[in-house]
Amino acid sequence: MAFIVLLSFGVGYGFHDIVQKNGINPLLRTINIPDKQTSQSVLGQTSDNQFVTSVTYDGHVFHPDHVMVKKGNYIAITNKSPSELMWLTSNYDALSTKRGFGEGERLQVTLMQEGVYVIHNQLRPEAIINLTVEP
Repeated sequence: MAFIVLLSFGVGYGFHDIVQKNGINPLLRTINIPDKQTSQSVLGQTSDNQFVTSVTYDGHVFHPDHVMVKKGNYIAITNKSPSELMWLTSNYDALSTKRGFGEGERLQVTLMQEGVYVIHNQLRPEAIINLTVEP
């Protein structure tokens, strides 16, 4: 038993040392969710003609609450509330989350379907984003 405890401590300490020496921040909580329409990772590199539109949630509303994004660009929605979870539901499937996101967590999705969509926090239904994906 003591051997397992010592082994676990050694592995944990070694991992911590590697993380610190390489400048990796293990607390960075960007959520990598593949876009169902393209089956590509949404955190891949962007080309010169792709842009990220940022939206934040403050625990009550989204800022901005209406966004227009060109098809093929990204939307990033970040929870900035220390007390409220952000649990998204949308008529654009890739923008619906399976759990609530805590403070600092971000959903980033490549938008590949033109149209008008509504995103809301199912824990606070009055918090809504109106999203237009343009050609």
